[in-house]
Amino acid sequence: MDVADLLARAAGMVPADVVNEAGVTVADVREYLDYDEGEIALDLLRDLDGDRRPLGGIC
Repeated sequence: MDVADLLARAAGMVPADVVNEAGVTVADVREYLDYDEGEIALDLLRDLDGDRRPLGGIC
């Protein structure tokens, strides 16, 4: 298993409705993985791990 596979698995563990303060979602992470931008995808995954809030509003 390579790094891209691990990042894709990690992205699969993030709920689809999570968005960070900058508006980044797991769909953005997957898009970067599609373009072989693993380093950016990893940074975005780290950002998604912090302050989690669902899309569409404040909880």
